[in-house]
Amino acid sequence: RARLERAAEEKRKQARKIEQKAKGASKKKSTEGGGRLAHQKSIGSKEKKMHNAAKSLEHRIAALGNVEAPEDIRRIRFRQSKALELHNPYPIVGTEINKIFGDKALFENASFQIPLGAKVALTGGNGTGKTTLIQMILNHEEGISISPKAKIGYFAQNGYKYNSNQNVMEFMQKDCDYNISEIRSVLASMGFKQNDIGKSLSVLSGGEIIKLLLAKMLMGRYNILLMDEPSNFLDIPSLEALEILMKEYAGTIVFITHDKRLLENVADVVYEIRDKKINLKH
Repeated sequence: RARLERAAEEKRKQARKIEQKAKGASKKKSTEGGGRLAHQKSIGSKEKKMHNAAKSLEHRIAALGNVEAPEDIRRIRFRQSKALELHNPYPIVGTEINKIFGDKALFENASFQIPLGAKVALTGGNGTGKTTLIQMILNHEEGISISPKAKIGYFAQNGYKYNSNQNVMEFMQKDCDYNISEIRSVLASMGFKQNDIGKSLSVLSGGEIIKLLLAKMLMGRYNILLMDEPSNFLDIPSLEALEILMKEYAGTIVFITHDKRLLENVADVVYEIRDKKINLKH
């Protein structure tokens, strides 16, 4: 729209210049009356052409209606209802937790605390217990205390369930307090085009489902999000959008990642799981 408006204004300027030139020519005295008349007709023809071009562009602009800025560059203001507000400065706390799988000890008297509103990254080598810790939080296992008002959303790369008969917008609107425009903005930022909104979930690719689930959780009725490798399988534009959405999210996020970008751009707090302990790095 902005491009069309600039083009229309340029055509109007050109028409005004031609009109001024025509007025100047009409004031000139010349003995060659026929030549002057032909010249003025030529100028008048050019002026008319520019006016017509401007009008054509104006009609195209009018046909667009009140189009807002592209949704993929608009930012959403995340919010939480009073019912979802937490006041405990540390809504999740682990105190001397222990976990053994078979004959392998993952945690021995390990402790941690998750600050309210923080974006907390869990790092560590493979098999050190990152996903296990997330599962322990979800299951409220011994040694882990969670605020009674906590509403936890969980994202994993697999094991998700959804009704494949729903379309994208129907899926997003369920249990969501955001309006359609806000939903569309988030979907657009994650790479969903206008014609994707009405698609059935059954025709989406695995990558599209992952992006949809991330968008769904960020806009869900939660105040704490647990995310297991959320950046896996995302393209660069979607990853950049996820960074922005995670940073602007109003609640608390605990996420497992090996992604340096998320660690540098999103994490307020970083824990490293090593030697059966949960070590605060910063």
